[in-house]
Amino acid sequence: MTPEDARTLLTPEALALLDGLPPIESSDDVLRVSTRLHKEGVAPGLIAVVLTQAKLRRQARTKFGQFSERMLLTEDGVQQATRLPVAAAHASRLTRAGILRVADLGCGIGADSLAFAAADVDVLAVDADPVTAAFAGFNLAPWPNVRVLQARAEEVDLSRELGSPEDDGSAVDTGAVFLDPARRVSEPSGSAARAPSDSAARGLASLQERGGTRGRGSHRTWNPEQFSPSLDWVFRVAHQWPTGVKLGPGLPHELIPDDAEAEWVSDHGDVVEVSLWFGALTEHPGARSALLHDDAGWHRIVSDDRDPQVGPLQRWLYEPDGAVIRARALGALAARHDLTTIDETIAYLTGAEFVESPFMRGFEVLDDLPFDDRKVKMRLAELGVRRVTVKKRGADIDPAALAKQWNRQLCKQRGKQRGERRGRDSGKSSPAASGTPLGLAQHQVTGTGAKTVTDRQSGAGTGAGTGTGAGAGIGARAGASASKGTGTGTGPSAGAAVEPGRTADETIVFVTRVAGRHRAIIARRA
Repeated sequence: MTPEDARTLLTPEALALLDGLPPIESSDDVLRVSTRLHKEGVAPGLIAVVLTQAKLRRQARTKFGQFSERMLLTEDGVQQATRLPVAAAHASRLTRAGILRVADLGCGIGADSLAFAAADVDVLAVDADPVTAAFAGFNLAPWPNVRVLQARAEEVDLSRELGSPEDDGSAVDTGAVFLDPARRVSEPSGSAARAPSDSAARGLASLQERGGTRGRGSHRTWNPEQFSPSLDWVFRVAHQWPTGVKLGPGLPHELIPDDAEAEWVSDHGDVVEVSLWFGALTEHPGARSALLHDDAGWHRIVSDDRDPQVGPLQRWLYEPDGAVIRARALGALAARHDLTTIDETIAYLTGAEFVESPFMRGFEVLDDLPFDDRKVKMRLAELGVRRVTVKKRGADIDPAALAKQWNRQLCKQRGKQRGERRGRDSGKSSPAASGTPLGLAQHQVTGTGAKTVTDRQSGAGTGAGTGTGAGAGIGARAGASASKGTGTGTGPSAGAAVEPGRTADETIVFVTRVAGRHRAIIARRA
């Protein structure tokens, strides 16, 4: 969105045209509306601007719900904005601490400021980008307790806005800072990066000593100076005023100051951020936790800095929420439910009994075999699998491509079996003449005698290949002896939890590593 586009949009004519558009849900709708507006003599530039806004409002529904229909948006703003339930949780943290005023530095299009204002907190919303600040002003205009300022975070006089900090680092009144640092895309040509210092520098140095700044399963390099404002500046502010900081969930633990409370936030299974809280906003100083939001509300589990014990694969396999993995709370989750992990480097848990928990999803294990393409395909066919989803951890595969290949071959196999059945049926005498009870013949044509399974949850396994390397590592502190007997042949029998005469609508194959060997764990959702 250019400044010229913004000026075009911020006119009564454009806003009226935007609000009067019919629902636009598809490319056909875009073409139909565009054609009509052209015929009505609307300027092409204005048409382009309002249709772009209509598209962004549609994309923003998942974050803002019905509020998106009255907002002005930028593409980056939609991508980076806090989801409203998560913003409400930020606001709740401020109100629990008695905060009455907040400087929202890096406010974007205003999602967090909107939640703060709704909680009766006075807000100074600040963004460096002129277009973003203008749109934030529009979005926050209904709230009289909000001021919007276009400026860099470092330019804001926080002492004037919030009160001067005391010698002990606390503020003299009930003001706080909320920061959402933006990652710099690139450094100016020929510029030299500033050397990080203080806590940020110590964290960066620690990572460099260990061979770089890439976390296990991550391809993003975290440099404290690649943010605007820099993390060094952010942490200096955080030690003067009560402060909340929103960062990407891949933030290495080594960069988090020891006195900060860190919570990795998951919204309906999507790990969306890590929130750092300082000063009066900390409720558990130094704690690392996972905070999950689902239809039942909010759930928290605090890391105890332990890794789960390693044990053999059992009847149930559990896939922990990504926030639990990021917060290194697997040990606490495993201890709570008497679970173990299948490998000290893999973030799957296992147990003999089914456990209902918002922090993980359970899968009933049907078979466990070496990851061999031919053997896995044969076993899937024997189990009568109709559709398969592939998830991975610790394996260098493309899960979506592998699922597509296996599903195509399973479909061919079913077609072949139907052809063989028709051939056998056409060459047989009638069931009555052969002495076979009527209605039995059609149940005796699979040819394998294998038992098959039923998926007990409709729609299971949507989103093939959703497993990522983000949780590949859970720490290396588990004892070396714990790696023995990790489920290489000691799991459930091939016929476990299998029902004869029925087929699975969808089955999940977990391609993972157990005791240094790649395994294919075939399972169905609980």
